This record gives sequence, structure tokens and C-alpha cells, in this order.
Amino acid sequence: MNKKIGFIFGLILLLVNILFSAPLAFSQTAVWHSVKISTCGKNVIENNLLGASLEYTIVAPPSGSEITNLISATNVESGENYTVNLSPDERVALIYAYVIVDKIIVEPIPESTNYIIEFEGEAWSLMINGSTIPEFPPILIAPMFMIATLLALVYKRKRTK
Repeated sequence: MNKKIGFIFGLILLLVNILFSAPLAFSQTAVWHSVKISTCGKNVIENNLLGASLEYTIVAPPSGSEITNLISATNVESGENYTVNLSPDERVALIYAYVIVDKIIVEPIPESTNYIIEFEGEAWSLMINGSTIPEFPPILIAPMFMIATLLALVYKRKRTK
């Protein structure tokens, strides 16, 4: 019996470790209702298949530009609001649909290999450096999972006595 509990506890610790080391992608199940992006980037990759996606690397905006290298995302349903100031060499990935975009501008900067990227609209997923902006803080997931597992173990133990 003690070996089973030890084994289950070890699996829980392994799962918690995986949860905290891997980016969680909860934002894929809900739409970010308002995303505003004002950035300057390079290595822009656009994919216009089923959903549209845009990936690029942040660069410093040209002097005198109104570009702020700022992303803000709001989810009306959950009330969450994120504002992120981006630094050069950070990677941004955005997945959206054309039908819910108010404005998207991807235009080359004259005499440069960089682009101005501006976006306003709804997005399905917004990732910065491969980490998804979560739908809710991942710090809540592990304790909730551990409490649920503990309750299940206590219930099973009482039932088998």
C-alpha cells in the first residue's frame, strides 16, 4: 500500500515538474478579444491557410518612429489583461482569423530588411518566445491538481476500510 502511494506521489511530482517546465497553451481554447500589436520585426513568416498566422523576431524600431514594440491582449470573458514590452531578438507568434481582424499592417521599412507590424483584432493564440500567454496563471494548475489527487486518495482509503 505504501509503495502505491509513493508511486502515485512520484507521478504527481513528475507531472508538476512537466507542467512548470513546458509552456501551457490554454489560450488556444478561447479567443483573445482585443489584441493590439505595435512592433518592428525581421524574419517575418506569414501563413494564410485555414487560420492565419504571423511569426517574426523583434528588432529595435527606427529612430523617430511611433512603433513602441508593445503588445497588449485582453480577454473580455475572463477579464484578463496583459501588456508586454518586447526587447530585440524576442520571437512573436500570433494565430488569428481574417474575419475578426480590424487592422493588420506588415510593411517593409525603406532601405532596411525590417518590417513594421501592426495588428488590432481578435486572436486565438499569442506566443512570445515560445511561451503561450496563458488563459489563467499556471501557478494555480499544480495545486488544484494536487488537491484533487489528495481528495481522491482520501476518498479511496475511506471507502476501502
